[in-house]
This record gives sequence, C-alpha cells and structure tokens, in this order.
Amino acid sequence: IVPPPGTTSERPYSVFMDVYAAMCRSHMKRYGTTQRQIAAVAAKNHQHSVHNPLAQFQQPFTIEQVLASPPITYPLTTAMCSAISDGAAAVVLCNAAGLKRLKGSTSRAVRVLASVILTGSTRGVDESDKIVAHLAAKKAYEQAGVSPKDVSVAEVHDAAAMGEILNAESLMLVPFGEGGPAAERGDFTVGGRIPINPSGGLESKGHPIGATGLGQIHELVMQLRGEAGQGEPQGIRLVIGSQDDTDAVTPVALCGRRHGILPLAGRRRRAYCADAGASGLPGAGPKTATRRATSSSATIITRRPFKGSGSGRQVWQGWGKDGLVLWAAIRFGRVMSAMSRIWKPWCQ
Repeated sequence: IVPPPGTTSERPYSVFMDVYAAMCRSHMKRYGTTQRQIAAVAAKNHQHSVHNPLAQFQQPFTIEQVLASPPITYPLTTAMCSAISDGAAAVVLCNAAGLKRLKGSTSRAVRVLASVILTGSTRGVDESDKIVAHLAAKKAYEQAGVSPKDVSVAEVHDAAAMGEILNAESLMLVPFGEGGPAAERGDFTVGGRIPINPSGGLESKGHPIGATGLGQIHELVMQLRGEAGQGEPQGIRLVIGSQDDTDAVTPVALCGRRHGILPLAGRRRRAYCADAGASGLPGAGPKTATRRATSSSATIITRRPFKGSGSGRQVWQGWGKDGLVLWAAIRFGRVMSAMSRIWKPWCQ
C-alpha cells in the first residue's frame, strides 16, 4: 500500500509512528482493514475520555473529525496518535497475610490472577500465532484458568489507534483480522460486546512512558471496584491489560474480584492489588487529581525516581518472598535491539 500524496506530516514526529503506520499498512494489505476502521478506534477512545478527569484530552471526536485531523504518516492522523505526557502511577501488591497485616478491606480486594511478561523473537510477517502478545495472553489465560470469553474489560497499549486493533486480536478478544470491523461496529465501546480502553486510551490520556503500564493497572483496578465513575462498564468481574503492541516486550496481566468468577485453583500463594493510584495531567500545572483505589496488601513494590520521561530507565525493588513484580524493568537499549529485528519485515 503506497501512502497517498500529502499524507505525511512536514513537522517532526516520533519515529514510532512510522513503525505503527507500517504495521497499519501491513494489516490493511493482509486483512482489508480500512483507515476508517482505525479512525473508529480513536473516535471511540476520545468519546470515552470525556468521563476520565485524568485524561490529557477530554474532547469527543467523530470518525470524520479524526480522519480530517492533520496527517502524521499514512494512514495515521494526529487524533489517532498519543501525546508524550508527564504522569505517575503506583501500586501496592500483597498476599493474604499482608492484607491482614495492613488491615486492608477484603471486600475491595482485587486479585492478580496472572502476570506474564515475554519478549519477542524472529517471526514471519504472516505468523500471527507467534506474536509475542498472543503468546503472553495464552499463557496468562492458562495461569488464571479462564478464557478470553470471560474477560469483561480490557485496557491495552495504543500509542496509535492501530495498537488497539492489534491487541484485541492478540488477546483473542476477536479473531485475527476482525479487529477493524469490530471497532467499526462499536464492539469495543462501553456498552458493546467487549469494552476496550474505557479510560480513553493513550490517544486521550497521553503517554508518560515509564508510568503508562501501571497507569493501565490502576484503571483496571478502578473498573473492577466500580469506582471509575461515570461511563464505566457494568458487571465487571475479570479484566486484562496488555502493555505492548510492537512485538518487542509484552506484559499481560489478568485481575479479578476476590470473590470473582474463578479462584486460583491449586495455587497456595495469591497476590492482591492493594493500592493503586495515578496522577498527573500535562499542561495542568500542579493539579494532582487522583482516581484512587485501595485494596489488599503484603508486599509493597516501590519505584526509585528516574530522570527523563523518555529514557525508559526504571528500577524496581520489591520486598518479601511473596512479592509479585508486575512489570519487569527493561532497559531501553534492549527494547530497541529487539524492535529492530522484529520490525524489519514491516519497514522494508
């Protein structure tokens, strides 16, 4: 697919958008996905953002407005892409003993059913079954003893709107090639078959890089507790988060209510999300509005400060033998090395 004339921005933009655009065109060529279907994802997320007080952008857009926004690189327009943002997120994780010691509320406990992180490997462009997010999702479902049909809500990485389509397919929420049509039908909207990114996604929330993954977990915890406010889906029992769509490094997490659909059958140790919070609105000065969540606890995971929101440098430290480190720290150099190998077929 050759980009039409005038569909590439003359202003500087992130090289990652070129990668996303190449992935878009590959998907369009293979499955018939359209630019309008990608725009439907962005329009849906901007509609969701109206109900999220922590979103950087809280303005609704129609599909036509998304398509008419300034081009970045075909088929992506500005409204389909996330902005680099400032922000922060943190969680407290624990086992049942820790929950008791910290006097947490069992009625508000959110159980971590599975947490998987995998790195990508060389694969053919047509080998969808080897996409790292797909492999991580299969492993997470197996760990939790659930299936994709049990998922109530998903929060997925969408630095560009195409990321949501890719993640929806990799997480088996829709078959491969069906993400675009599902988005256009409204399946991923709150009230649809499987709500995805009710927070507004990164196109609306902004992308603070280091805090993005835990911000996603915070949103899922809020959804599970019914504390996300207006616009949240109803009857949520199981949620899934996926923090990559570029086939490099993918963490996938499944969380559920303490008395949710399935216990951790056969497992002696259980981890709970004890405390989750996110804050930081780019351009909002000192505003620190927080959609706060509190649950259970025993092992506390803390993050040391790091310099530079775009450096990718994070150092995590956990205490306690039952501690569960949800997101592993990956140095930016390793990620870029993996990306260069995996993206090569799309970028040629």
